[in-house]
Amino acid sequence: MKNKSLNILQISAAKFYGGGEVHLYHLTERLIERGHNLTVVVKDRIVKNFKNLDTDLRSLPLKNVLDLFSLYNLVKIIKEKEIDIIHCHTGIDYWLGAMAKGIAKRGKVIATRHSLSSLGDTFAHKRLYMNIDKFIAVSNRVKEKIIDPDVILESKVEVVYNGVDINRFNPELIDSKSVKEEFEIKDDELIVGTVGRLGGNKNQELLIKAAAEVDNKKLKVKYLIVGDDVTNDKHYERKLKELITNLDLKDRVVLTGFRSDIPQLMKAFDVMVFPTKKEAFGIVAIEAMAMSKPVIASAVGGLKEIVTDETTGLLFSVDDKEELVKAMVTLLSKPELRERIGYKGCQRVMNNFTLSNMVGEIENIYLKLI
Repeated sequence: MKNKSLNILQISAAKFYGGGEVHLYHLTERLIERGHNLTVVVKDRIVKNFKNLDTDLRSLPLKNVLDLFSLYNLVKIIKEKEIDIIHCHTGIDYWLGAMAKGIAKRGKVIATRHSLSSLGDTFAHKRLYMNIDKFIAVSNRVKEKIIDPDVILESKVEVVYNGVDINRFNPELIDSKSVKEEFEIKDDELIVGTVGRLGGNKNQELLIKAAAEVDNKKLKVKYLIVGDDVTNDKHYERKLKELITNLDLKDRVVLTGFRSDIPQLMKAFDVMVFPTKKEAFGIVAIEAMAMSKPVIASAVGGLKEIVTDETTGLLFSVDDKEELVKAMVTLLSKPELRERIGYKGCQRVMNNFTLSNMVGEIENIYLKLI
């Protein structure tokens, strides 16, 4: 029997287009395919990232919890569109979504937690949580941070892992020749890559420091650091460039800037590294695993739930350069190990982290609340 068609409002006050917003994009896209009616409200600066969706796309300031202009317009949307589900993705949205529901007197509020930061515990926060019908955590580690025995019971929190688009991240359908030509990578050179917004938490400087300690005479390696620094002063990017110069790595380490051809880049990589200090989930990790790439990740947050050490990847202690160097040398020097771990990682994604699984689980949560 076909599921009921729902009127769904997705809200995100995110300032930048990152992992949580990729999640929102794909969730919206697949819910439309399943016959639901979607309205998406985001800040103006990321509207362009959602333009390709066949949906009612709106931009609002979503400045803070006292943004009455945004609140008024959300209430208007909920009433006019007869919204059933109000799905919020950042802390500001939780407040605005819950208040809009109360004023419009319709809809169920769902709050997805994409972050490991703790929820507020003031009286006002606790009142807010009582008006949220369901929390979705993107990992068990996030769920642990959400649960509060006085306010948010375990029964109110569901874990739904992020999913990867296995059609887009399919190594058999992608050619990486253009990537190797662009970056002048020779046939006998190995490629280590990392993908993510440049910043202290993503910790790309650790990879650069580790690269300096890998013997380039025994292992010919190029390092591609993919991502941009979205801050106005580009402080972290300048810091990385200075580090590359000081360590005499200009011929081995490349800062690519923002790229949209992530599957093609990943196809070219021999090893993917995730040196992050904190990670609620790690969507780029499952994208790499879907591409059958062996991953090396810091043992933090949701990454520990994605990567099974020495089976579907290698884990190292957060910010530990020596452990990272050891893991990189191990994989770079053993092609058969890279292939085995890459294969097992891909199988793990197919079994646990597909977009279809993710959307199906979230859709079921919606339907149970109606």
